[in-house]
Amino acid sequence: MNTFFKINFRDNFSSLRSAAGTVLLTIAMSGCVAPPSVYDMRRADFGPFISRNNFENLVRSEHGFFDPYSAMITCTEPRKGWADYLYTPKYGYLSHCKYNAKNKMGGYVGEQSQNFITSDGKLFPIYPGDWKYLE
Repeated sequence: MNTFFKINFRDNFSSLRSAAGTVLLTIAMSGCVAPPSVYDMRRADFGPFISRNNFENLVRSEHGFFDPYSAMITCTEPRKGWADYLYTPKYGYLSHCKYNAKNKMGGYVGEQSQNFITSDGKLFPIYPGDWKYLE
């Protein structure tokens, strides 16, 4: 029998288990983002205040609706805050929006909700647990 093709399953299993543990630990730790310090929040640039009507228009124009003029959007009053966006804190104005828009077939898809933050005049969708109001 050729020993070149001999496989030692015990050694391969322990190294595989070690690699899997390292990957799982890395994934678990990458989801942990510490909130910004008080010093960081005081010197952060939140940008100019945006009214609710302007926030709704920003959602209408930047969210990527198929027919933006048919979108029915209602947002809460924007408040100053920060959000964890792609594992970095992003400062701006936060709002929770509900919207219903037409699809390509011309029918409304049903009301959906999403949290958004504006920063530097751009709109960013964020997950519900990844943001905090400052006021």
